[in-house]
Amino acid sequence: MNIYLLEWKSFGNEDIKEILTEMGHKVVSVPFSDTKIKADEIDRILKQKHIGKDCDFIFSFNYFP
Repeated sequence: MNIYLLEWKSFGNEDIKEILTEMGHKVVSVPFSDTKIKADEIDRILKQKHIGKDCDFIFSFNYFP
């Protein structure tokens, strides 16, 4: 499965990538730094960066203590 991982500056990203890869998935990192970004901007960035690539699942883990 091809998984896009929306990466914020949160804890756990490296662990999630490692586990998903070990499970046999291909993980494509999509970095974001602005936590107040609007949904339409996220959509634009995803379309811009990943045109022509297959994506089965978009995953985001946003843990900020």
